[in-house]
Amino acid sequence: MGGATFTRLQANAYSEIGLAPGWALVANLTAARLVYEDGSYRATSLALSNPEIAVQADVTGVPFVSRLFCMAQLTVKLPYNGGGDPLVGFRQMDVEGKLRALGWLEVAHHNGYWVLDLAYRLRDGAPSDELKLETTAGLDLTTRLMALAQIFTTLGTGNGSPIPNGNNPSIDPEYSAVQSQFGVVYMMRPGRRVQLQWNRELWGRNSGDGNTIGVVMWLDF
Repeated sequence: MGGATFTRLQANAYSEIGLAPGWALVANLTAARLVYEDGSYRATSLALSNPEIAVQADVTGVPFVSRLFCMAQLTVKLPYNGGGDPLVGFRQMDVEGKLRALGWLEVAHHNGYWVLDLAYRLRDGAPSDELKLETTAGLDLTTRLMALAQIFTTLGTGNGSPIPNGNNPSIDPEYSAVQSQFGVVYMMRPGRRVQLQWNRELWGRNSGDGNTIGVVMWLDF
């Protein structure tokens, strides 16, 4: 008998709205279809998952902080359980603080940029907190095409305890992982871009294994 498999198909509606000079409001809504199968049992579910609300602030004028970082973000992931089996979402509230540094680069006369995000995710209740480090590098290949390379590192702090997750291992609170992601962004016209990306786990603890393919549409208003 083969091992169990878990598949997640996810759609996100991400919006970033300027509030005032140096301030922005971010909303991220998620719907997920989950499939769990172990050879003798198959379960599927489709529901909305935990929505996220965030506030971004320019910190270039803040003493000391501005020497390394240019942006701060505070994100609240709301406790919403869409139900189903596998279970979609969780009842705990998450609060994540993030600092961002960025800069420009040039490779063989091609312009690009780099971004470094450092974050701490505080999870209410039983789940372990998480320390996150995310790096991104983008390079213009042509006037319309950009290549992206990213590394996502999540380290569980081990200060939590197991929570019921049904047949959904993706909400297990005790994990660490390092993931790579590569993609291209194509500008169809000003304000309209499409991104194709592939994600692969490089290392993990209690995190599963697999590949993720994503398609992202960016719209500027």
